[in-house]
Amino acid sequence: MTIPFRTPLLALLAVAVFAAIGWALLHHRDDSLATWRGHTGVVRSLAHSHDGRSIASAADDGNIVVWDAVTGTKRHVISAHSKPIRALTFSPDDRVMASASDDGDVKIWDVETGTETIAFHDHAKAAECVAFSGDGRYLVSGGADKLVRIWNVAERKLLQTLKGHTKHVHAILAAPTGNTFASGCSDGTIKLWELPGGRALGGMKVTGGHISALAYTPDGKTLIAGGSGTGIKLFDATTKTMRPEWTGPIGRTMNLALSDDGRKLASVHEDGLMRIWDIATGNVLATLEGHRGSVTCVTFTSDGHRIATGAADGTVKLWSTGP
Repeated sequence: MTIPFRTPLLALLAVAVFAAIGWALLHHRDDSLATWRGHTGVVRSLAHSHDGRSIASAADDGNIVVWDAVTGTKRHVISAHSKPIRALTFSPDDRVMASASDDGDVKIWDVETGTETIAFHDHAKAAECVAFSGDGRYLVSGGADKLVRIWNVAERKLLQTLKGHTKHVHAILAAPTGNTFASGCSDGTIKLWELPGGRALGGMKVTGGHISALAYTPDGKTLIAGGSGTGIKLFDATTKTMRPEWTGPIGRTMNLALSDDGRKLASVHEDGLMRIWDIATGNVLATLEGHRGSVTCVTFTSDGHRIATGAADGTVKLWSTGP
């Protein structure tokens, strides 16, 4: 195909632009071990099974893909929701997964068969986050309706609808010990709640940003938060006071994941990078890249030796955590 140019200057500019694009494509850095392709939209959430067998991904295409964590082969492709899926998590016994979607539904899926077992339709707007309690008896969710909900899984019923946030609830996570959970909101607040009654236990406030991700250390004593304008902040979960902030030009944090042994934290960012942090020191152990565009979600494998990420480019990538 011949492209007509009216002036030599325009022709030179076009050659320069095409050359720059070609160089970027040829020299794109990719630190990952493998790339898995199974979605046609942005990958919004990842979860790993506790037995180490599976990694599940959920995306804007409304599908859940369950991958073999070792080989990367697809075990199930589930047409799960009519709109983008925002969150996905395994139950503590790995028998089921829960998903939350822009269609307002929170659903539970059988991991072995890929079939839907329960659907909750109580969110009036998008359901944006979901988590099981430590014993798997309860499911908690939050969404664009500014509400937090507690469900009894065995009885298949809504127990509590909790008010307190003033904007979208983007993150929710059960503490690894005790009977509490935390919710994070775009108003910059983190609230703590009791299970299953939903009693409010106070919270924390981050000025000038919103909360998009939460992680607990295995002992439940430290709650880690990330988001837009917040950096990565650590809180004492008992006193609710902020610990020394981790510094660095990290940009907007999209998601966080902690290794099961609590030694490393992975954070993914709008700038397309993933960072691995040493929990004890707050130092960055590695900065990795490979996705094209924003990295939206992250999870460790159960052995802690690998990390999976999902991104706006529709791919899932696997990475080594290093020594």
